[in-house]
Amino acid sequence: MDIPLKFAQAVCFNLIIYFMAGLRREPSQFFIFFLIAYISTFVMAAIFRTMAAVTKTVSQAMALSGVLVLAIVIYTGFVLPVSYMHPWFSWIRWINPLYYAFEIMIANEFHGRQFICSQFVPSYPVLTGDSFICSTRGAVAGQRTVSGDDFIADQYGYYYSHVWRNFGILLAFLFAFLIL
Repeated sequence: MDIPLKFAQAVCFNLIIYFMAGLRREPSQFFIFFLIAYISTFVMAAIFRTMAAVTKTVSQAMALSGVLVLAIVIYTGFVLPVSYMHPWFSWIRWINPLYYAFEIMIANEFHGRQFICSQFVPSYPVLTGDSFICSTRGAVAGQRTVSGDDFIADQYGYYYSHVWRNFGILLAFLFAFLIL
């Protein structure tokens, strides 16, 4: 019964969010976004159902779920970038399904795009040759644009080549929690 209900919710939510946020108006990007958001809904539902099954009382489940939500939200790589994570706790991202979903979403949006630089170093009025560079991470000397793939690789360590690998990891999380 969950599948059609969650699908209806996903259609309503994802259509509104995707187009209100002004994300890429391309079918492949939209359907990847939709698929990942839909599967992530099932993964998170399975995680919280497992928490409910493991605990004996509602108060235990609520306490454990509160800590879990905090860890999941902080260690996606968005709230706290990987380079800022304390080494003792950075391992949490590897057991966090939303980390993999977030990498897919970011890589899906930035892949194959070129962003025009608004500020160059040095800021001379005439820029010639390759003696200037954009002030954004992932920039290449002498180019007036920054590749979206280079930006996310340099800034976050995310790669478009990880999209389907991460999708497989999300499915593995889903099946593992369903079995538990």
